Amino acid sequence: MEIPKLLKVGNLLYDVGELNVDDKELGKSNHKYQWIKLHPDLKTENKEETLIHEVLHQILDDAGYFDESDNEKLVNTLANGIYQVLKDNEFLK
Repeated sequence: MEIPKLLKVGNLLYDVGELNVDDKELGKSNHKYQWIKLHPDLKTENKEETLIHEVLHQILDDAGYFDESDNEKLVNTLANGIYQVLKDNEFLK
């Protein structure tokens, strides 16, 4: 999958870009300012999975599930599972 520069999540349009290279995180997102940033050194599969992870944060935030969005174990579990289903069933090539 090619990582888009703009991504609609719910009724909001998010700018998708790269994190500062010095940043230790794989990805970050901000609901208020509508952006998602991914670490530029990630391999394609890691970027795809990280994008799903950040999108899940935004879906949960948009729905008012702030505690769940802050639960990294939950978000990681969902992102990994969704990514694996999409990849294994060739939705992502």
